[in-house]
Amino acid sequence: MLYPFLQPLGWLLCKLLFRIQVSGREKIPKEGGLLVVCNHASYLDPVVLGAAFPRPLYFFAKSELFENRLFGWLISRLHAFPVRLEGLDKDAIERAIQELRKGRILVVYPEGTRSRDGRLQRGQAGAGFFAVKAGVPVIPVYLRGSFEALPPGRGMIRPGKISVHVGKPMFFPPPESLPAGGSASQKGWRQAYYQGIADRMMAALQEIKNLTE
Repeated sequence: MLYPFLQPLGWLLCKLLFRIQVSGREKIPKEGGLLVVCNHASYLDPVVLGAAFPRPLYFFAKSELFENRLFGWLISRLHAFPVRLEGLDKDAIERAIQELRKGRILVVYPEGTRSRDGRLQRGQAGAGFFAVKAGVPVIPVYLRGSFEALPPGRGMIRPGKISVHVGKPMFFPPPESLPAGGSASQKGWRQAYYQGIADRMMAALQEIKNLTE
């Protein structure tokens, strides 16, 4: 019950500190599972997204953040659940799929980690794999200004303008067929397919970025 209490408080703080503005909110479905793919340049990003979205959001969070029991308890009540960044964390993926099947919204950062310079990085194939596995609409969301407010390596927040731009839904079907030639070629083909989806995610974010400059 902590999320419904803190969400409006987060919106108020974002208004006061960052003069937050949201465009494209009408593109967010009112119900049903949804995957949000977003650029990632600051620890503020989950807070801003949670404040801006009219529906509750669920997040992956690296497992190290849960080592502190108090902080882990807090973020778990704010709909974060742990994921191991090394390799394929099947437990985290299964948990995420369950949340999506319950009609919830999950946030994924295709870049995998925060950008060190604020610019968009290449998406990871794992994000493409998860988008196919999830089987739900995918909405690109571009955050502008969070890097300037709190970039990696800085400990203090710098108040300034932050805007949230919601793009059009995208759909990524599973591959219909596999090439002949054995498991090795199939694996490489799937990897290329998932990387292509991740590249399309990042292209959508780049397009929104260009339109909002």
